[in-house]
Amino acid sequence: MKILMYCLLALNVGVWLMYGIDKWKAKSGRWRIPEKVLLLAAFAGGSVGALAGMMMFRHKTKKAKFVISVPIFFCDPLCDSRICAFELLKNNVTVQPAPFVKPHCVLIVAAATVLLIKRR
Repeated sequence: MKILMYCLLALNVGVWLMYGIDKWKAKSGRWRIPEKVLLLAAFAGGSVGALAGMMMFRHKTKKAKFVISVPIFFCDPLCDSRICAFELLKNNVTVQPAPFVKPHCVLIVAAATVLLIKRR
């Protein structure tokens, strides 16, 4: 489980750096990182890094697909499925996935969306 934690930490730092590099490239008029890549990285588990990058660099905060989807990826129910699959493979036991919608995730998505909209 420690390895998974370190991998997620490295992924989130990498995604945060991607958002920072893309912002720098946008300001200097250089080739950009495609939006698909940024969103896919957030979906793959780097949503914390993506949210931090959006807020710290004020990047992609005017694009509705980022303002809405990145906080949703943060509370993604598939994340629970990924963790359950990892545990299943690791221990050869059945793990029950979490319920589809978690009340605290709705609050987190709403708060992150409001923060991103206010920073415009």
